[in-house]
This record gives sequence, C-alpha cells and structure tokens, in this order.
Amino acid sequence: MTSKSNAPRRKYWYGGQISKGQNDAFEAALSSDLWEKGTADDWDAYWYTGMPENAVFERLAPGRTVNHIPGNNGVTVKSLLFDTLDTAKKRLDGHPLAERFDFFPHVYAMPQDYFDLQEAAARDPGKLWIQKPKGLSRGRGIQVLDDAAVAPKGDEWMVQEYLHRPHLYDGHKYVLRCYVVLRSVDPLRVYWYNEGFAKLASEKYSTDPASLKNLFVHLTNPDVNEDNEEASAPVVFISFANYRKWLRDQGHDDVRIFQQLEDLIVLTMMSVRERMRWRMETLNVHADGCYELFGLDCMLDADLKPWILECNLSPSLDVCALPEHGGIDEGRIKRQLVFDLVKMIGANEDVPDWSALEQQDGILAQWEWERQRLGDFRCVYPGNDPARYLEAFPVPRYSDVVLAQQLGAQPDKTFKLVPDQVEEFFLDDALVLYAGASKQFFVPNPTASWIWLQMAEGLAIPDIIHQLAEQTGAPRAQVARDVWDTISDWGHKGLVRHERQVSRVPDEKHAAPDDAWCGRQELSLGSGACTVRYTHAPVGERLRRLAEACPAPGSAANTAIDIVRGAQGYTMLGNVRVVASDVRLSRVVPLLVGELWREQAAHRPDAILMKCAYISTSDKTVMIVGDEDARWDSLACALGSILPACSYGGGGVMTRDVAQLTPLSFPLWLDDCWGAANGDALCDRLLQGVHEMAIGQRVRLMPASTQAGHSALNVHSVVLPDYDPDAATTAERVPITEVMPRLYARRAGSDSDSSQFVDWLNGLPAYRVRFSDPFEAAQSLKAQLALD
Repeated sequence: MTSKSNAPRRKYWYGGQISKGQNDAFEAALSSDLWEKGTADDWDAYWYTGMPENAVFERLAPGRTVNHIPGNNGVTVKSLLFDTLDTAKKRLDGHPLAERFDFFPHVYAMPQDYFDLQEAAARDPGKLWIQKPKGLSRGRGIQVLDDAAVAPKGDEWMVQEYLHRPHLYDGHKYVLRCYVVLRSVDPLRVYWYNEGFAKLASEKYSTDPASLKNLFVHLTNPDVNEDNEEASAPVVFISFANYRKWLRDQGHDDVRIFQQLEDLIVLTMMSVRERMRWRMETLNVHADGCYELFGLDCMLDADLKPWILECNLSPSLDVCALPEHGGIDEGRIKRQLVFDLVKMIGANEDVPDWSALEQQDGILAQWEWERQRLGDFRCVYPGNDPARYLEAFPVPRYSDVVLAQQLGAQPDKTFKLVPDQVEEFFLDDALVLYAGASKQFFVPNPTASWIWLQMAEGLAIPDIIHQLAEQTGAPRAQVARDVWDTISDWGHKGLVRHERQVSRVPDEKHAAPDDAWCGRQELSLGSGACTVRYTHAPVGERLRRLAEACPAPGSAANTAIDIVRGAQGYTMLGNVRVVASDVRLSRVVPLLVGELWREQAAHRPDAILMKCAYISTSDKTVMIVGDEDARWDSLACALGSILPACSYGGGGVMTRDVAQLTPLSFPLWLDDCWGAANGDALCDRLLQGVHEMAIGQRVRLMPASTQAGHSALNVHSVVLPDYDPDAATTAERVPITEVMPRLYARRAGSDSDSSQFVDWLNGLPAYRVRFSDPFEAAQSLKAQLALD
C-alpha cells in the first residue's frame, strides 16, 4: 500500500440494494489512510449492489471506478444468458470449438418460445423442466415441472431444461459458486478466484413426483434453504479446497473437472464481450474504470460434466452458513476475495497513466502490472495459452492480438476468414453489403470497403495491414488496430466466418438483394423531384405521410435516395455518398428533408437559398429566420393559424436584382420538446387549426400551404424569433446589422454572393421577437406589422 498522509483522501460510496455484508467487505479492503466515505455525488470508487444507472458510468474518469460493466445483462439475466451462449455456439457451427460450448441447458423464453417448449416436451414426455422468473434472484418464483403444458406464457417467465441427474454430495444436490472477475473488455482479461463454494440443498435429492414441489430438495439457494426448519443443517457451504479433496477421496479427477469449469468460464465471458464493448462504446464509458465480479453457479451432472446454470450480478458477500456448517470458511473466503479484488484494481495505490504510452505498449504494461497484483485470482484469459480460445471470438480485437502475440500465439496467421453469406453490390460508387443470414445492409466507409474487397479476394490480414500502411503512410500499429477492429466488427455482425465454420443459410423467406426493396416513394420538395427506395416497411409509412405534404412530381426525379436497414438502425445513401448511418426511425424523415435541401443548393450554384419560414398575405411577405440549433418554426405556424388568408412554407430562392423570394415550400418544423417544456395544453393550442403531420415522438412536420413554383414574393420584413420560456412577449425593430449573423448563417450559396446578399437585406426592416407563448407573439407581430 502507498501512504498518502499528506494528500487528500479519496472518496468511496455505496449504492443499490445496500447490504451490510456487501459493503463492509469493500470498506474493510480500502486503506483508511487513503480513503474516506463520500456521497452519491462525490466519489472516486462506487460499490453498487445491483446495476447502477447510466449516469454513473458517464461520470467515470481516470482514477474513478465502479464495480460494473454496461452490457453485463447479456449473462446476468437468465434468459439472455442462454441467448448469448446459444448465439456463440451457433456461430461456430462446424468448428471444433462448437463442441466445447455444450455446457448450458436449453432455455425457452415466454411467450415467444411457448410452442417450441411444448414440441420439445412432446418429444421427451418424461423430461423435467424448471420454471423461473427472468428478472428475480435468490430462488424466488422457481418451480420444477413434470408437465410443460402448465408452464406460464407471460413474458416475465422462462422455462429451462432441468438437469435431473445431478452429481450428489452425500445424497444432496449441490452447485458450485465460482467467482469470476472481468477486469477488461478490450482486451479481454478474465480472472477466476481459486476459492469458491459447493452450496448444498438442505434435503436429499429425489425425482419422485411428490418431491417436485419441495424446493429444499431441488434448490441450493441459501435464501430458500434457510427457511427449512426441519433440516439440521439448512445452509451448508463447502470450500473448494475441501470439495476438491472430497472429489479425490471419491476417486474423481478434480484437476480435469476444474479445467472443464475454466473452459466454461472463459467461453461464457468471450460470448458476452462484444455486447459489453458495444454498450460501453454507446455510453462513451472510460473503460479502465469498469470491472465486474460475477458469481457463476455451475452444476456437475452424474457424469461429472459441468453445466452453467446462472451468472449472478453482485454475488452475495454476506455469510449465510453457521460456523459449524462452513460459515467460518465462507466469511474468510469472501473477505479475502474482496481484498484481492481491491488489490487487483489498484485501489490502494497510484495506478499508472496507461494512456501516456503507445497503445501496444500500454496494453502490455497494464496487463503485466495487473498480473503482479492477483492475490488468489488466476488469469484464465489470455492465461498462458490464448491460442486455445482465439477462434472462439468472432474475430479478436487488436488489443487481444497484442496480448496473444506476447504469449506466443499468432492469430494473424491462424485466422482464415471468408465472407459469410454476404452479397456485394454498388449503389453508384458506394459498396453495400447485404448479409443474408441477418437480413441487414451495411455500408462501409471507403477504407473499410477497400479492406473488405482485399479480404474477400483472399488476401491475408498481415498483407492487408502491410499494403494499407504503404498506401497511407500511417504508423503500422495504428493500421493494424484499424484493420483488426474493422474485421472484428464484421465478425460480430456476422459478415465473416472462419473457414472451418459452416456458412449460415439465409432465411429463405427473405428476398435476394436485387428484390429486397419494399417499395419506393416519389416526392417533390422545392423545385426538385426525388425517388426514395427503402428496404423496411415502417420507413414506407413515414414516407407516405411525408408525401402528403409533397405530392408526386410531374417531372423526372433528379435525386435518388436509398434507405436500408442496418445492424442498429437505418443507413441513408444519397447519390454517391452516405448521408447518415445507424439512425432511428424517427430521424429518417428529418434527415431526408435535410438531404433534399442540400440537393437544392447543389442544383442552384448561382442562386442564394434561404433556410427560413415565410408567411405571405395579399400584399406582404414576412421572412422568419430561426436559430440553426433550435429550428423554432413555431412562430410561423402560429402566424399561419391566426391569419385567415395567407400562405406559408419553408425555404426560398433569392432573386438577383430585387428584394424578392421565390418560395420552395418546404415543410415547417416544430420540435415536441418545446411543447413538453411548456405543457401539453400549449402544444395542442399551437397545433389547433394547423394541418400537421407527426413523424416521430419529438418532431412534427407542418406541410406548406403552397407548392413550389409560386410567383416571387415581395419581402416586407425580416423577423428573428428568440424563444425564452421565462420571457414576456416583446417585438422590437432592430438594425439589420444586429440580425445579420443569423441571416448570413441561414443562407446557402457561394461566397461571391455575399455583397449581393447584404445589398438585398439592407433596405428591409428587421424585428426581433422574444416570446414564450407563440400565439401571443403572433398576435403582437400581426398588429405591429399590420398583417391582415
């Protein structure tokens, strides 16, 4: 430990389902010279029982830790544990490693797997099943079934194959509690504590039908068995040291059994790695601040084969057994477990700043530093033989490769990757990949496209790295990282496979790429026409509603946009460029309209386009220019609803010689968060009498009242709306110089048009309107500008 008597002490804090046993062990492991209790808002180490909110992870920074990793529910939720392992096993179909994944019982998640369960039960009428709630722990709600027909169908339930031939300890069913620490996700570093427990059921095992409802026979959970008043030893914990001696005394090979358990642990952690990595990336988590202590419950069957039953989040550190029934060993082992965990993460000393090193050096230095502080933990991955596991990754990350090479493995030579049921085609010059097995489209960037094409032609990964480094002049380590991580992403998404795997067969019900378009929509926005193709029916419904404001054009389309479904959202392709990727459905129409505006500017290089709203009466036209960030068109919508005879819309083209605006008649925008901030009644009032089209929970699109081609409008004045929830309505005339920055920012045109743009605006009166109620502001503006 490092003495820091003169330095400010660091702060620790507890949270979640607070338990004295959980917290005391952590507090006792921290040096009192270095640490003091903080608060929920002021902490350097957070020890949380359960799973904290995302905001906790967002606060992580160098020197600040929390005992969880986002995405852990891929194994800690009972039904997701099966999905995670089953997905990994199926991905390795045909590979020798797939046989090593045969360590988990089948799970049927309700209600979607109900009929599959009934079919499985019909094939094996004598089979037993165990019914569990998906989200509860400590044995709550569990029931053993001899007839799957009575299983509940509610989505809170799952039904698991019951391993009805367990290995017994003096006639009692037992499970093995293994403590596993995931210290790093990228690179993957997994540690298994040498000690743990065999936890016994409190009554002898039987499959007699009369015993099926007796949970003291079938469950080993201490919370269940402590209520067995008839048992002389309701809760029994046997340390691994004593359990392994007992195995040897029975003539069993305890080394082989624990090697099988190690294999189970490593493959389980490898299966959930990408889910965790994706969640950490999504939340932008400081990775070094996360670690996870799991409690894996495993069972040996009568043939001494290990099976994983559960992977517990925040395993209990309370002492459950009486001293004479293993409680002394239990307390000692759990306390030392936390001491060794705190030592491993370096809580009681200064942890070096790994970011100051080159990435490869930092990866190796951090691992070596950690290995000097393991206590009774043992590194099981990468361990001493990472080559035994490397191909269990879809594709290893660059950081995994660095560690593996340090230990003598050569993944760059052993990995033989090929596309897996992927069809390549081009939309103009952009490479698009269609994965038949997952029915998804992917649009790699230019560098990734080059990597894909080389890999698909059979070029080995080292050769790809060498050629790319030669072409770009970038450092080889940086290129190696980019290549490995790009290909690893493809492996995770199912685009590539090992040569020894069986290629997954696409769903026959899904059309081939050439016929994969669900439909198309013809649109007219401004003076341009557009054809939009899409691969997912819900997009078509959004486009249909957009078309209500943009009738089909009479001329041929000059813009083509494709919207394809990807792994985590939609990708929009506009002509030869990727407009956006991984976007939500609610953002598709706003992005589409923005892209069409960009196309308008591209097709009018000699014009000045204004991103504005306009309101036009019989003799006056007001140009309303909102803020780029907020896009508050609410004032224009309010004016449009109170003026009985007016036209309104968005966007206009500035003519060369006179102060006129030719309308483009784009829709207007109203952001729902404005309404939510001021109450639903105000939002409803704003929309009353205005034709509106909802395109998402947070955005409303207001179709223009006039179409493009309307004659040029004489602009009477310029209005700049400023929304302020606390402001009273004010409308005052201001010099044009005061509003010029916003006006200038809302134009689209060449810089050579700047002087003409200024001349055009110079003679116009300008008004700044501050408001919280758009209708009140509209009435004030109507009176001040004498609008009828």
